[in-house]
Amino acid sequence: MENKYLPLLTPGKIGSLVLKNRIVFPPMTTQLNDIQGNYSGRAIDYYERRARGGAAMITTDACFPDDGTQDGCLTFRFTGDRSKVCLNELCQTVHAYGAKLCVQLSGGTGRVGPMNKGKLPKSASNIPWLYNPSMLCEEMTKDEIQESLANIVDVAKNLKQIGVDAVNIHAHNGYLIDQFMSPQWNKRSDEYGGTMENRMRFPIELVKALKEALGKDFPIIFRISVDQCTPGFRTLEDTIPMLRLLEEAGVDALDVDIGVYECMDIMFPPYYLGDTPYRNAAKAVKEAGIKVPVLNSGNYTADKALDAINAGDVDFVMFGRPMIAEPDLANHLMANAPEDIKPCIRCNDFCLRGVKEKTGIACAVNAQAGSERRNTVYKAETPQKIAIVGGGPAGMEAALVAKQKGHDVTLYEKASSLGGMITAAATPPFKSQLKALIDWYVIQLEKRAVKVCLNSEITADSPILADADSIIIATGSVELIPSIPGIENAVRIVNAHHVPELVKGDKVIVAGGGLSGCDFAVEYAMEGKKVTVVEMLDDVARDMISVNAIALKKKLAQYNIEVLTSHKITAFTKGGIIAEHDGIEKELTADTVVIAFGCKPNIDGASAIQNKYPLKTRIIGDANKIGKAGEAIREGFFAANVIS
Repeated sequence: MENKYLPLLTPGKIGSLVLKNRIVFPPMTTQLNDIQGNYSGRAIDYYERRARGGAAMITTDACFPDDGTQDGCLTFRFTGDRSKVCLNELCQTVHAYGAKLCVQLSGGTGRVGPMNKGKLPKSASNIPWLYNPSMLCEEMTKDEIQESLANIVDVAKNLKQIGVDAVNIHAHNGYLIDQFMSPQWNKRSDEYGGTMENRMRFPIELVKALKEALGKDFPIIFRISVDQCTPGFRTLEDTIPMLRLLEEAGVDALDVDIGVYECMDIMFPPYYLGDTPYRNAAKAVKEAGIKVPVLNSGNYTADKALDAINAGDVDFVMFGRPMIAEPDLANHLMANAPEDIKPCIRCNDFCLRGVKEKTGIACAVNAQAGSERRNTVYKAETPQKIAIVGGGPAGMEAALVAKQKGHDVTLYEKASSLGGMITAAATPPFKSQLKALIDWYVIQLEKRAVKVCLNSEITADSPILADADSIIIATGSVELIPSIPGIENAVRIVNAHHVPELVKGDKVIVAGGGLSGCDFAVEYAMEGKKVTVVEMLDDVARDMISVNAIALKKKLAQYNIEVLTSHKITAFTKGGIIAEHDGIEKELTADTVVIAFGCKPNIDGASAIQNKYPLKTRIIGDANKIGKAGEAIREGFFAANVIS
């Protein structure tokens, strides 16, 4: 069968460097380095897995050349012989798979960085620190600029000597070099400020110095936010002349994205931003006549990447979170098996949260990410007969892992299809990858010949449990239905997702402002309905990571969704609700009221099974504790992987 993905899989060049395909793993902070700033074993394993998965080039997280430890950050810093040893190991490991290694080089964080030994980071100018605008960063002197430049070049020379194939200059998203390039942050009156040419002096000097030190054939990639997506900040039109200067200075490729910390949801695009939110920026750069290759990242799927390559909008596609979720992405395309690519659901719950909380990068759908060696799946010494009760994400993940270990696995699901509660959550168009994940599980269970019994309700008295060596209970959750007068007049959110005809009329009230209620509100507002969200607490979606919450609230505003917080529903009527706010009751009318009060563990049957078979039963996922899809998936992985 013809492989339509060949345009993604053919070699490409960055300067004189030949890459075996057009798939690149981008620079992303990992928090996997050690306290001295060197690559740990976990970090090397993490990058190795993406190289083994077929990526043409692996780009590391940013290297900060100086020895100043950022408070609480396990950043990569090149500090001497130990750094050389660790980087050499990484380099040889990546090269073993025919991949190239690119190290990202940073001038520093400037105003967006944490304290450095108790002091604010220095910036291009005396400008407000991002985290406390009443505090001003100190302006770098010209000597400090030259010292920074020399430090970066010195590190780059070491990188080349060790065998690194390219460098990526970290000049995007409002970090230090970007602060020099951007007029809202660069208020200098010397030759490094004022005109666009002066603001570009630092990065241009850096590119030229790198070229002189490394040779004209050593590739320099420049990562830049071409549109900062914030009123009064740099636009695409402002940036194009800057790109021409970079091209003239000798940059071999441009890694283009958009956004700064003032619009963090764009920097780390959650599912609300859809597919390829950065592609138009790359296309505009190509249309402006820029000749060097363009790399682009941001929520790409394999098909969207193929589209962009075929259209000539990009030269290389950078798969970040998709290759955290599925390190074998390139290998699956080479095998012409795109259905085997496990989708990233763009939740940010473990990749971004792990970095933010300094626990290390991880993944909602891939429990091995960031812990590749510890979470290796080995064949079981003694295959067991395993019964898995519940076909939601936790149960399906457990079934696949147990099968991979060589066990005899049967998955029982009382419904007529697999997926559990997330099949309802996956109906909004912006959650296409959650729907794709359900489809992936169904396909993989079939391809790996896992026995699946649908329409099969299992109880403690079911004979099959007595025959099983191990039992995993993943019966999920049930909706929480509080005792509020008239609640029978409302439509339950799961039913509303599965049977859209239940949502009648154009005016809808969503009772409950958690994530499920808010996503439902956005879904139906996108269809043109007038939606109101009523929440008892003082904010909506309180458990969301901040980046996702920013994007959600933008969607709520974009579709004119009325959000009534601190409103306690006291009764449901046939035409709406009664809600209390500040001690005053008022009636709100609607054609349909949808209740989204959350869920509780579906524990009764699970407890009965565990009580009868306590030595061989484990309860996981929402049946154990209500959580997000990623938490359930990871529990499924761990529960199955420890059965040896």
